[in-house]
Amino acid sequence: EVDVSVGLPDLPWLPESLDREIKAGDDFVQPFIGGRVDHSFNKKWSLISRADYGYAESDNRSFNISLVGDYRFRDWGSFFFGYKYMDYDLDNGNDGQEGYAFDGNMQGPVMGLNLRW
Repeated sequence: EVDVSVGLPDLPWLPESLDREIKAGDDFVQPFIGGRVDHSFNKKWSLISRADYGYAESDNRSFNISLVGDYRFRDWGSFFFGYKYMDYDLDNGNDGQEGYAFDGNMQGPVMGLNLRW
């Protein structure tokens, strides 16, 4: 949901109609399918690859791919690092204030800590 307000200072010569507030929001469902491959080199090192693809109608799709190395330093935890790329192309098909669209990607390094219990 997005709220945008545009306001001007109260000046006697400006009409009040210049103040605008726009509110928009929508929900969408996008089924996806994907796969994950985990290859262990030994008890401490493994390589994890993952890919997902989501599709709903002609203008709504997403794609995700990652490649991550995992170092298991104890039975209860591991450290992972790698690269991830995500691409989104969403459009509700409407024009004007009822319409919205997002077409972009996010990419870059990832790292974190896995805790197992």
